[in-house]
Amino acid sequence: MLNENNIRCFLSVAETLNFTKTAKQLYMSQQSVSQHIARMEERLGFPLFIRSRSHVALTTEGEAFRAFFQDVSARYQKLLEEQRAAYSDSCAAPVLVMGSQNWIDLGPAFAAARRALRQEVPEFEIRSVRQNPNVLRTAFLRREVQVAVMYDHSAPRGRGIEVTPLIDVPVVLLASPDYPTAGRPRGVEDFCGEPLILERFDGESEEDTRQRAERQCGEVGLRPSRLIIVPDRDTAFTEADMGQGVVLTTSICRIMRSGNLRQYPTPIREQLVWVCHTDEKNELAFRYLEKLLAAFRGA
Repeated sequence: MLNENNIRCFLSVAETLNFTKTAKQLYMSQQSVSQHIARMEERLGFPLFIRSRSHVALTTEGEAFRAFFQDVSARYQKLLEEQRAAYSDSCAAPVLVMGSQNWIDLGPAFAAARRALRQEVPEFEIRSVRQNPNVLRTAFLRREVQVAVMYDHSAPRGRGIEVTPLIDVPVVLLASPDYPTAGRPRGVEDFCGEPLILERFDGESEEDTRQRAERQCGEVGLRPSRLIIVPDRDTAFTEADMGQGVVLTTSICRIMRSGNLRQYPTPIREQLVWVCHTDEKNELAFRYLEKLLAAFRGA
């Protein structure tokens, strides 16, 4: 049985004819992309691509499957738009479907923007969907959410996608108060040799998680003794609270604000962005973004 990640990788490689470009577009390792294609070919029983060191091309069977999946995607998009329009018509209030990364605390600016827009459109409502970055990217690209609020390094890029910066937020290191070095640290340098705890995103291989950890550690200047991979962020914070290692996150992480972990500043900041489709003329989304930017400027 083919899964969505297999098909997504196949369509991207079919478009780029380049495994490296596909890996960058999908925020995966090149090895993971190759594995998805190999599994798909194994299940189908025939090759989809002709590969050489300098050339990638679709086979006849690959061309047929590309046309099939593109047709299915177009039909899915048409059905989604029809059903979304029917749902909007059946609702008394205009609704904006906004996706956001599941651990981000959206904060007072989002509430202020909502209040400001309600003064102009009293029946205005936001339907919020919280997901991890991989799932949120897919939901956005499939237009299951109209806009996405996420960190810039996780945001999808490509033709027809517009990314608007919202705010820069500090990256912090979190450690248990009972951690051996927690009583005397000057900063993250005192935790350089400690284990790093990192959650694995849905659809992400272990290699992808490790590459993400290497990127984060390189930016911050950590050299962890080992990497502890856990299934979700709640588990990562629980493990850190028990003194098993340290966690890197941002100062707007919802879980961090309700926990007992101590935080230490790093020299790194993450940019929170607003992502939308340029071909979807959503007046409600545009007006909300306008109010949101004004709220951030006034904060």
